[in-house]
This record gives sequence, structure tokens and C-alpha cells, in this order.
Amino acid sequence: MEYVQGRKWFGRTLSDKAARAGTRRITLTWLATLAVPLAAAAAPASRDPLHTPECLHAQARLDTALAAPDARDSARLARARREVLRVCLGRDTGTRLRSGAPYPAQAVPPAVLAVSPAEAAPPPSISPPAPPVVVQRPTMLMTCDPGGCWDSEGRRLNRIGPILTGPRGPCIRQGRLVACP
Repeated sequence: MEYVQGRKWFGRTLSDKAARAGTRRITLTWLATLAVPLAAAAAPASRDPLHTPECLHAQARLDTALAAPDARDSARLARARREVLRVCLGRDTGTRLRSGAPYPAQAVPPAVLAVSPAEAAPPPSISPPAPPVVVQRPTMLMTCDPGGCWDSEGRRLNRIGPILTGPRGPCIRQGRLVACP
């Protein structure tokens, strides 16, 4: 009978050979998982046209043309500038894209409407202001009996359950003060 020394691997006792195989499998899984982003990072990205050798060479020729003593009115300087623009920034397609800045303000002349005086509408008539709203002051309860109460203005307020009602509807009661519509 052969004795195999066991190892704990994820809570299970395994032989050394099985534990090594499991560890190898996990390691290979992790390496495969990490290999995809690393391969994507190592792949050549789209090259920046400002850092290409052609652009750097055109910029060097422009610097040489600028350093020349007759750089102010030189045709060589104009050619060098056009070449840098063409090589580093690409050819002009003729289509322009907006940058996102707001459009400049445009002045719009006011509309002119020709209306003859006969067709003009008469001015609106001025109506008198609405009468002021009368806010009734609350009255005091003077005397109460099982059927209702008398208020300080001499009105009878009938009791319907816990509510007092006046001539035009239910009243609001707060202590001895009552406001009836």
C-alpha cells in the first residue's frame, strides 16, 4: 500500500500531483486572461500624424526657413508652411466642422405690418376694478345648549354631530372663536 502525502487545496486534501495540476490550471487561466489586454496594448495604435518622420522633417525645413535672414518675404517660407500643414495635418477636404462654439449673434430687423386706421381694432374698454374681498372676522360663542350655540352677532349655529353649521354651511371652531361662511 502506497502512502501519498496530502495537501490542502481549496479546502480539500489532494495528492501533490493533483494539487500541482490544479495550481497549473489556475495559473494558465490567469495568464490567458491577462494576455488579451496586454496584446491589445502592445498592438500599434493609430499613429499620431504630428509625430511621424515626414512631419518632423517638414517641421525641420520650416525652422530652417524661419531662421533664414530673408524669412520675412520668402517664397520658400510660404512653401515650407504649406508643406507642414499638408504633411502634419492632412489635406484640406473643403468641408468645415463646427467647433461647438455658439453661432455669432445675428441682427433681425423688426417686422413691419401695414394696417390702415380704419381696420385697427378699437381700444379695449376699461372695466371697473373688482370689489374688495370681504373677510369676515371670527365671532365668539356666547351660549351653547345640546342643539347648538348662539354667537356674538346673534346668529344661531346648529350642532350636527361635533360640527356647528351656520346659515351658509359648516363653521370652523377654535376654542370659543367660530368662523362661519
